[in-house]
Amino acid sequence: MALSVLLILSLLCTVYIFNLQHYYYLLHSEIMEMKVQDKDRLYVFSEIKMSWNSSRMCCQELGGDLAIVNSREEHEFLAGQVESIGESDHYWIGLTDAQSEGMWLWVDHSPLLENLTWWKYVPDDWKEHDPSGEDCVIYVGGKWADVSCSSSERRICELPHTSDTP
Repeated sequence: MALSVLLILSLLCTVYIFNLQHYYYLLHSEIMEMKVQDKDRLYVFSEIKMSWNSSRMCCQELGGDLAIVNSREEHEFLAGQVESIGESDHYWIGLTDAQSEGMWLWVDHSPLLENLTWWKYVPDDWKEHDPSGEDCVIYVGGKWADVSCSSSERRICELPHTSDTP
């Protein structure tokens, strides 16, 4: 009898903990992401810090990718969002020169256009902290900076806005 009671209590405790963990995950994920729509795009600003590659995978799991800046208007919109969140925050965007140093490509493989750049500092591929250099780009203070892709930063995901976008 005592064994049956312990078994039932153990089962109830397991169900309770599972539900609590699930609730915490849902609450945590909602708090840790801010979704903003602009025209036909949905941007997801995540507060969870991770590497550029891990951030990109998270964006792809949502059905998008790291943000691509195609115009001055889009840059101003994203820079304004980053500034409203907190000017000291850094956010990954989908720009990298990891394939070939100095040849900046967006995650869709399109090249960075010279007239659409907002560098805070000239990209320098500094290798003191990471021998592989600085091959990925973050928003910092409304501008761009090249940093190590293994740095832990927040991210901006860009998704096509459809009626079934989360």
